[in-house]
Parts: sequence; structure tokens; C-alpha cells
Amino acid sequence: MGVSGKYIQCGTQPDVMVVSISGQSFSLSVKSVSYDIVFDSILQGVASGIDVSIPYGSGKDELTEDYQSVRVVQPSGWECKPFGGLSWTFYSKKVLRKGDTMTFSFEEIHCNNQPGTVDISVTLHAYIIIEDKYQAVVEEVKVPLTKKEIKQPEILEFSASVVKGTGNDIELGNDGFVTLESIKKMPLIPVTMKPYMCPGPTPFEEKKIVNVRWKTENAAYLELSKGGELETKEGSKNISVNKSLNSIELTAYSEGKIFCVKKKVSI
Repeated sequence: MGVSGKYIQCGTQPDVMVVSISGQSFSLSVKSVSYDIVFDSILQGVASGIDVSIPYGSGKDELTEDYQSVRVVQPSGWECKPFGGLSWTFYSKKVLRKGDTMTFSFEEIHCNNQPGTVDISVTLHAYIIIEDKYQAVVEEVKVPLTKKEIKQPEILEFSASVVKGTGNDIELGNDGFVTLESIKKMPLIPVTMKPYMCPGPTPFEEKKIVNVRWKTENAAYLELSKGGELETKEGSKNISVNKSLNSIELTAYSEGKIFCVKKKVSI
């Protein structure tokens, strides 16, 4: 959702960074929420643009001590001018139309070791168009960026095996004929009648039931390559997959999906 002012809405992705980890990055989005915003003008003798300022240092409300390593990537058609520490002015001759969004990226960040919240200052100084007239506006929006201790997820156990006696199995009675119970368990396949020479129905893909068992640590989200998400950090679940499938993969994500680990096993 981000943080909204009268003229712009700003947000970060991701909105969480990991303390004491280098090489991190985040993007800052700026959206025009109410008017077309014109940057190709001079506002009270100062060129219009967007100022971004990030507190730096070793404190809980500061992002990094190593501010010189931070790299900035601005949108196409925009220029960047630093004015000290982690502060920049972005300027352009473009118009940000109402409802449109532009994104600035900040890379190679070595987050300091203090959990907390950093308030990123985004200041708009530009013109808006109201009834074909230009009106000067200045607005500051504070965007929170959270710093946390987040551990790498681990997959301690993961296995997958076919469950015997699934609905696709056919059981024979003592007389060699198919049993009534086996017929009842067989899947119902709809048949569509079509005129002569029309293509027939799509061939039925046989299924099998697979039991997956897992045990993880420090995982906030678990996802199977076939079978969707798993809701608990440890457990067992039966899933229906194509009979031809011979392997399945589990992905464990940390909070914010910053870290992930994968494990693939044979069925």
C-alpha cells in the first residue's frame, strides 16, 4: 500500500531488511495519486524534482554505516545528484501522469546490526496542472523501512512416496473379475459427444496420490512445486499429482521471502 500524501504515494519493496547482512537492495516507488506532476520547471528559483534522504550511521533508526558503497539506479530519463551521505536529488523534464508510478533502486547496502525502523524522506518539489494552470507544490512523505534479525530457513526433513491403494488402482476378485468396490473407487471421466470428424476429448491424465512429509526450521512460508503451499512448519499431507511425475521440490522461505532454500526428492 505504501504511505500517501496529498500528491504522491510512496512505498518500498521489500519493506524489511536484514541486520548485519551486506549486498541487500530495495526499490522505492513514487506514484502520482491526484494530479499530473510536471518536473520541467523552476520552483522559486530551485529546479523541480524529488529529494530522497536516508538516515545513515550505526543506530536503530539509521540504515548503514557504509553509505559510500550504496548504488542508486534511477528511472530512464532521470538524472541523479547527491547532496551528502545518503541524500540525492532526482530531476527530469518528464511529466508523471496521475496514476502512474516510477521506481528508484538502492543497491549494495550493508545494513547495520541494530534492529529498528528507518524513515526514508521523500520530498516532492514540482508543479501540478489544475484546469490548465500550473501550481507549485512541495510535499514530504516519510516511508518506513524495517530492520530485523531474520534467520536462514532450513529443511531438516523432506520425503515423498506413493500412497498404496489409490483411486486409480483396480482390484481383482477371487474369480478374476474386477470387484464392485474397485469400480466405485475409479474416477468418473466426463465424455463429450461431438459430431463426426471433430477432434475427440483431451486424453485423461492418470493421477496418483503422493504423501509428502516435511520438517523445517526458521521458515515463514513453504511451497511445493506441485501441490501448492503448506501451512505448518512440520507435517504430512497427501496430494494428487500426475502419474508421470517422478520428483517434487519443496521451497522454504524466510519472513519477507528474503532468504529461501530448496530441496528436491524422488517419488
